[in-house]
Amino acid sequence: MSRYTGSRVKKMRALGLDLPGLSGKTISRRPHPPG
Repeated sequence: MSRYTGSRVKKMRALGLDLPGLSGKTISRRPHPPG
């Protein structure tokens, strides 16, 4: 199985959740979904 190397913050913004351990950044900087 391959590892996801793309934008982790984009995935968090798409879900609308702050996922612990996924990134040190928060979605509060850009609260709207991507795209």
